[in-house]
Amino acid sequence: MGGTVNTGSPERVKLHSQVINAAREIPDPYVRAVTLARIGHRLYLAGDANYGKAFSLALSAINDIDNPIVVLKAMVDVSRYLYLSGMEEKARDLLRSAHEGSLLLKGPAKDVVLLDIARGALVIGMPDEALLYSTDVQDAQKRDLIMAEIFQFYIKKGDLRRVSSLLDGVSSEDVKSRISFELFKEHLRRGEFASALRILPKIGVYYWMDSSIDEIARKLSEEGASEDVYWKFVEAIKELSMSSGRDYLTTFLIGLSLRRKVGFVTKVLNSLTDFPRAEVAKKIAITLISSPGNLEEFIRELSLPPEEFDPLARAVMDELLKGPVSPAYRGVALIIGRRTEDMAVLVKVSTYLSKIGYPEEARTFAEQIADPYLRSLAFGAIALAHLKKGDIDSAIEAAAEVRDRDWGSWLMGEILVKVVESSVGENAEEELSERAQKHKKWREDIGS
Repeated sequence: MGGTVNTGSPERVKLHSQVINAAREIPDPYVRAVTLARIGHRLYLAGDANYGKAFSLALSAINDIDNPIVVLKAMVDVSRYLYLSGMEEKARDLLRSAHEGSLLLKGPAKDVVLLDIARGALVIGMPDEALLYSTDVQDAQKRDLIMAEIFQFYIKKGDLRRVSSLLDGVSSEDVKSRISFELFKEHLRRGEFASALRILPKIGVYYWMDSSIDEIARKLSEEGASEDVYWKFVEAIKELSMSSGRDYLTTFLIGLSLRRKVGFVTKVLNSLTDFPRAEVAKKIAITLISSPGNLEEFIRELSLPPEEFDPLARAVMDELLKGPVSPAYRGVALIIGRRTEDMAVLVKVSTYLSKIGYPEEARTFAEQIADPYLRSLAFGAIALAHLKKGDIDSAIEAAAEVRDRDWGSWLMGEILVKVVESSVGENAEEELSERAQKHKKWREDIGS
């Protein structure tokens, strides 16, 4: 909207003139200058030609200010309203004059004024000038902060090359990493994956690197990137993990797993030979606990030897048994039961399958357990599952599967007591396990 003609009513124009005259009487010259500039901007928007008069008076008011720091502050503030009112060149000239004046200042006040001028330059679309002004700031921390704001401006404009060329001028590692992260995100947003990979090593602060890794997982998943692109990022992140001593690869793989890229994640884990993949796989599996479908796919596709698979299987079953149990995890339990070589894990599998209503499937795993103590726990869970259904005969039959004289007797006794109690609580399996541990300790204490 222009401001060259009066479009308001005569009464409105008269009111505007009265407002200008009243503003001229404000005693404080700084407040007077800024107020007149604000009025000028409002008149410009209203189409009242008096906006020019208001700005002229604002500039005159600056001359009445005694304090040089306040003079420069007023110049910055008025330049903003000039710019917003279509007088871009006047705004730029005023800001340049403010910068020239700031160079005459001494001490900390100089930096404060220069920061204000640099931010004013950004407001009126002068990032190059803002960058120039920022170089005169003596305090490195303050200079880095204003440079970060300038870089953000360039990034929003899409001038990523400019930011890349200037990054090394930032002394603060945190600021440099934060800007590198923003630059990295923008390259990802554009699908410029090669450029993003070049930026990644410049992110030296863990928080920003961790955020970058998660951003990669999110963006690649959303974009439907090819598997080749995924592998390039895997290799780059592996190198970063090795050079920094931080496990960024796990962060990346967890991020992909949560975004339903489980198939690719298992390919990566299966291919790793010089990486602690067992621990990584366990972390991913625990992360996927709330997603039974993804967890089942992950465990099914994972190719690990028993010494690496069994700790993962134990951790997963422990988490599942914390409950509440659900038939949705039946597939997970079955896969673990078929693959594990750890008899203690088979007990957990049998217990879980029993608790979700599949005692016959639980039995196939319990029968593989030779240790009397562990076998009694597995068949004890199966027996309790039958009791919950009111099937006393099947419960007693399950208890009889423990052939060891001592442990078979103990389990049969426990189950028969449960039959008499005529009700099986929700935590019956846990109670049975606790009683078994006490019985085991007692036997050990007496040397039996």
